[in-house]
Amino acid sequence: MKNLFIVLFMSIGTLMSAQNQLPNTISVGGEGKVMVKPDEAVLYIGVETNNEDSKIAKTQNDAVMAKMIDFLKKSGVNSKDYKTEQVSLYQRQDYQTKEKYFQASQSIQIQITDLTKYESLMAGLIEAGANKINSVQFRSSEVEKYESEARKKAVENAQKKAKDYAETLGQNVGKALMVYENNTQTIFPRVGQMQAMAYAESDTATQTLAEGEIEITAHVNISFELK
Repeated sequence: MKNLFIVLFMSIGTLMSAQNQLPNTISVGGEGKVMVKPDEAVLYIGVETNNEDSKIAKTQNDAVMAKMIDFLKKSGVNSKDYKTEQVSLYQRQDYQTKEKYFQASQSIQIQITDLTKYESLMAGLIEAGANKINSVQFRSSEVEKYESEARKKAVENAQKKAKDYAETLGQNVGKALMVYENNTQTIFPRVGQMQAMAYAESDTATQTLAEGEIEITAHVNISFELK
């Protein structure tokens, strides 16, 4: 028991000694933000058809989707850049007339790698029969590069903060002792849901694309040695 007490006492003493030997530190948070102009877009577009007969509703829907896919092929869109996103067939009811009908719906996801083709692709898909645009999301083909740039800016921001505090205290900033990344957030501009018929009735020669900018933000916490 006595030996156990001695070992425990020595362990506590060693721990306290180690804590006393820890260097003075300062911990700060840094943020880095990069704004990027998109060079790609992901379009979620589809078609809805209604009919009292489920088979007719589905057949009409398939015919329109076939025309949309045929248009994409003729426009030179790579087959790997589009895929079926959703297919559904529901029975619905008009709450005013109480009449029941079937609604068939299909949508596809299309990656547009050249934004100069956005207007012509949109117009061609609507001419083929698309009547519903779920959303459009603008992206960058080099997002990883810009995320790295944001992280570097976050570290530089943390270093500047630590230097400001240290100078005020009459001390100098030493090496980094601990680095903790909170997260890197990428916000892609997105156009919300809208009806394609409204677009079809507009002048398609007029530019309708306003892609905005992608916001990439990195956060980091760093503990520096104070000298």
